[in-house]
Amino acid sequence: MKLDLIKNKMLTKIINKLYILLFIVSCTTLAAAAEYKINKVLQSAVKIDVHKKGPAKNGHWTVAPNIYVCVHAPVSQHRLERALDFWKKLGYSFGDVYYNDESFGCVNERLGYGAITIDLIGQKFKEPNIGMTWNWKDNKTNEIVKSRIEMKNSWGRSPRVLEHEIGHALGWLDFKKRNHIMNHSWIDGGIDTHGLRHTDECAE
Repeated sequence: MKLDLIKNKMLTKIINKLYILLFIVSCTTLAAAAEYKINKVLQSAVKIDVHKKGPAKNGHWTVAPNIYVCVHAPVSQHRLERALDFWKKLGYSFGDVYYNDESFGCVNERLGYGAITIDLIGQKFKEPNIGMTWNWKDNKTNEIVKSRIEMKNSWGRSPRVLEHEIGHALGWLDFKKRNHIMNHSWIDGGIDTHGLRHTDECAE
């Protein structure tokens, strides 16, 4: 009687361990599959069609992204509000805004989904840029799931820089037109917003 009871307990433990092992394997497989679907893209490195008459997009948001301004970001609340208003006038929406943020999205770039995170330049920043934007998007749907903007400290208050980088975070690529907000060159850029409205045909 006792021997059967011991055997049953041992069998129950083995079955439980197998269930746990299967659960871990299935979760790992799902996580790997999800990671495979998401592609990290440096917006300024995307090849541009020089024959296209208007600005091009390579991704889109399906939700209004939250904005996280990390504690060391060289961007003031007033400066961010002006930049967001610039894009709101073109028909774009944003979620909640968090200033002086120290959440996980500011610490680890693998987090921060559903938001545009703004921070000071990090180790992956490349000279001579004054700002850089990376988007994470679904390979199949082109949906942007998160974005990260990094800016040099000395350019945080400069006109048009944050507006340009938010444009990248919304999916817009560089556009080689003088005085255009999405011109890669800050000197040659301006406040022209041709082709950038949320309803424009060239938008996805």
